[in-house]
Amino acid sequence: MPKKTPTSFFKPINKNHLAIGAGALIFASMFAAVYWQPKITPRDVAGKQKSCPRIIAIMIDSSDKPTSIQETLFEQKIERLPGTLLSGDCVIIFELTDKVDEPVKIIFNEPVPTFTTGMDKLSLDSAVLKNQDKAILDEFVSEFTQAVKQAKEPVQKDYSPIYQGLGFMGVYLRNQEAEEIHLLMAGDFLQNAGGCSHYVNFNSEICGDIAAQIDLNGIAVEAIYLRRPSVRQYQTEDHQQLTQSILQQSGAANINYKEW
Repeated sequence: MPKKTPTSFFKPINKNHLAIGAGALIFASMFAAVYWQPKITPRDVAGKQKSCPRIIAIMIDSSDKPTSIQETLFEQKIERLPGTLLSGDCVIIFELTDKVDEPVKIIFNEPVPTFTTGMDKLSLDSAVLKNQDKAILDEFVSEFTQAVKQAKEPVQKDYSPIYQGLGFMGVYLRNQEAEEIHLLMAGDFLQNAGGCSHYVNFNSEICGDIAAQIDLNGIAVEAIYLRRPSVRQYQTEDHQQLTQSILQQSGAANINYKEW
């Protein structure tokens, strides 16, 4: 689990300066909990052997299309990310599935490269980097971009195990050797799996039991609650308050909650 309480990593974006972008980068939210022990794959176990001073994790949910403004905000946020990373950081991208027993899968899990120039922060300025370092950086950014592109592709899902997904991520991330862990997630936070459906009753006993098992102790969380026109009737003020309460009871550190 994290060795120290991390400060907020993801920088805020000024909504008044939206640049119209061509693609959408969707960070997804997972409000997850577990009636089961999350399945850890061989790749996950291998990932634990990496010792990272910081872990930057992103949860991508492609179950619904965001608005054009949300797409632009996502794009701006992802474009800023490489310039804020440090050599040795580990970047992980999770993708939400529709399976309760394996609610998320890791599609990107790589450490930030160390440069021969001795630079600590990444730079997209090729004039600063040596040729070898630029090639290393380009490869890392390319693989990262491709992973985001893969994860953001809209996919129709029968179930949305958001609670289970966050439960998996909490177990996985806290099991890593890292001093700081940062998790960015965004979405509508509407759970619909494992006997708990927010489309029926988000205050049901089973929903409460699942949510109570979420453990994000020590993980700095930025949660972006996306208002979706297609599910407006379910995203009530009570549901938004519930989302914030679940984050608080999970033990997450430095919670940065916002609504788009």
